[in-house]
Amino acid sequence: MCHAQAAHANISLIAHQQALELRRVDDQWQVWSHERLIDSAPVVVLAGAADIQQFSQSADLPLKRIRGQITRLPQTQASTALRSVVCAEGYVAPARLGEHTLGASFDFNSTDLTPNLADHLDNLGLLREISEDLTSRLEAAALSPEQLQGRAAFRCTSPDYLPIVGPLADRKAFMQAYAALGKDARQVPDSACPVGWTACTSTAATVRAG
Repeated sequence: MCHAQAAHANISLIAHQQALELRRVDDQWQVWSHERLIDSAPVVVLAGAADIQQFSQSADLPLKRIRGQITRLPQTQASTALRSVVCAEGYVAPARLGEHTLGASFDFNSTDLTPNLADHLDNLGLLREISEDLTSRLEAAALSPEQLQGRAAFRCTSPDYLPIVGPLADRKAFMQAYAALGKDARQVPDSACPVGWTACTSTAATVRAG
């Protein structure tokens, strides 16, 4: 689907670039990598998870990284009967390319993306909680946790675990409009949020509520 959408006549894919800075010039947003202009447009949408905090326009968003690790389990003849994702505290997915994906762990403190044994063991525990039948079908008891493969990445979350989507506020005008809240959080300002800019965000959508 992504390949099909990227092939649209109105979409230009610029790959292998590192966007480091946004500059507002006249009515355009310019995306810069060091001293190189990557592209410009009247509207910019920031959809890079917690990495969007590197931009001054979105640096104040209350985003947090949460490490998650998945475990890859080899399919068995019995496990091929699984046709849909099964979710509880964790999830296990149908086999793809000979492997099931199991996960995923939550670690609020680690910044190390190297897969580790402890999280593989936790994921196997999630599997047992999800389904004893699937645990048996996957022959999990016979697997050596030390030999399991997987990967880790960061989720992006907000304080209330809800997505952050929409126009970004003009920070200076925002601080002025809601300055009273810094002294008394019970105040009800009568000013609308001063968005004003055509910079938008869509992030923190990868962690379920609850």
